[in-house]
Amino acid sequence: MNGGKTLTLRGRALVNARTSGLARCSSSALCTRTVAVRNDALQLAWQVRHRSDFHHIQTSDGPDKVSSLGLGQPTPETHPHLLKPGELTPGLLAADFAARRTMLMGSLEPESMVLVPGFGLRYMTNSIFYPFYQNTNFHYLTGFNEPDAFLILWKTGKGSGEYGYKTILFVKPRNRHTELWDGPRAGVEAAVSHWGADEAHAIDSLQSFLESVYISSDAPKYTYTDLPISKVADFRDISSIVAKSNHIQTDSNTHNANSGNKKRHSTTSPQRSFSRIFGKRVRPDEQASPPISNLRSLAEVMDRQRHVKNQKEVDVLRKCGMISGRAFAAAMRHTAERTRNIAAGKDKEFGPLTEHEVQSVLEYEVKRRGGDGLAYVPVVAGGQNALVLHYVWNQQVLNRGQLVLVDAGGMFGGYTSDISRTWPVDGTFTKPQRGVYEAVLNVQRQMIKCCTAAANLTLSDLQNETKNLLQEECSKLFSRPVTPSEMSTLFPHHVSHFTGKDIHEAESLSRRGLSPLKSGQVITIEPGLYIPFDERFPAEFRGIGVRIEDDVVIGETFPIVLTTEAPKEVDDIEAVMNGLD
Repeated sequence: MNGGKTLTLRGRALVNARTSGLARCSSSALCTRTVAVRNDALQLAWQVRHRSDFHHIQTSDGPDKVSSLGLGQPTPETHPHLLKPGELTPGLLAADFAARRTMLMGSLEPESMVLVPGFGLRYMTNSIFYPFYQNTNFHYLTGFNEPDAFLILWKTGKGSGEYGYKTILFVKPRNRHTELWDGPRAGVEAAVSHWGADEAHAIDSLQSFLESVYISSDAPKYTYTDLPISKVADFRDISSIVAKSNHIQTDSNTHNANSGNKKRHSTTSPQRSFSRIFGKRVRPDEQASPPISNLRSLAEVMDRQRHVKNQKEVDVLRKCGMISGRAFAAAMRHTAERTRNIAAGKDKEFGPLTEHEVQSVLEYEVKRRGGDGLAYVPVVAGGQNALVLHYVWNQQVLNRGQLVLVDAGGMFGGYTSDISRTWPVDGTFTKPQRGVYEAVLNVQRQMIKCCTAAANLTLSDLQNETKNLLQEECSKLFSRPVTPSEMSTLFPHHVSHFTGKDIHEAESLSRRGLSPLKSGQVITIEPGLYIPFDERFPAEFRGIGVRIEDDVVIGETFPIVLTTEAPKEVDDIEAVMNGLD
């Protein structure tokens, strides 16, 4: 298809390593056990095939002159300081991603198709684009981190690959001129040889491929996607697939930085392919195509799979938590050092210490320790700014005698951390600050102890218990009974959410609170107190906001805190801020 831009590769070792019949798996657990047994063989086959193919990738213009630069993202050959042999992303092998796809497809009905778009570049203005961030479901299933790609998983009994389904990737083809400007791409060939797709096609062919599938007699009975496909009688009667696109396509044959390129939003993008396919109207002389029935949400299926982590994922999350925690310790140290220097008349060229400066230190420290950057826009809230839960302006001066509340986290290997700490700008808590802080810390310690499968608690149970404990602490702190109504003011948010590749993960499950927590889930524990300027509360506590947050793995009988490097005991914070390493 498309004159050399379509590829199907079958290495002999890979074929021998795979076995058929997983489409008959009746449960995800069974598929997981089956795939786990075959992972080593699949990975060995991948390594054999990978070594022979990597240095012989060609562009559409002939032998590739830039293949030594990589495949559009780090590989063990080009970035041995980041990836070990065989890894697609830190800590995860090609076989791990294949196992995820097999687990997903083993949980779906026969004749199912899964449609997962990757994200595209997003532009702040003209030709200036934001740093690229991939759709996390797409990345979870592929490890592929280039813009403008599309994944199809097709489960049918007819030629569905050795696992009972096909993995089909649509990517930008390699192009020498474009790569001169933007750097190397994986291309169609590497999508098969490196990422393990059964088939790969140029992204330009997505439209014709889907048209041929959905108007054929082999059209899937069930379509799982989170694209906004309307449920109507005739699939070509659907008015639009993507009303507002998150998949912004740059022309596959034109470099991204060309500010005069009016084709930047090309009609080859995934969402425009869908619009052109499903947006067609049936003319009176045309035969109507078969209906697309049984459209189903992919998000709920993916949430059920992603919200329980295996040991490899926990290891990556632990590394992410360590990087982020140490960045917090460095930010605490920097805050105190700058405050002392300012008091001594030094650092005049830098001006006053600001929230923005602390944010910059956090980002720098995450990156210098091997992290990819900050996982989200951080909260760096000095003084009464901490009363605004999602304060992200981060422009105010930090003064002696204030607390600064920081909610931030780093990214590493496609996973995130979510940490909150509160510390005194000058390195020493005042008595009222310490009182509020220790009230929150006492509750957080107790709630972390509850993070076990044996405790048989739901997220809603954790929330209710947190409110009760904070109410007790506030009653002691204020020397009077505190009412539930007052607690809604003092603690207005939820104590926990799932986390992982997304900061807020498994959102279709997290707020239901119906099922007890399971071993392998990763959640946050983040109690807080935010005392407004309100006469109901003692004057010495007004304007103080404190939040303490850690990422915790649910264990069978004990929890695992992933973010322990971020100091949180009062003595530890004061020691770090006063020069103790």
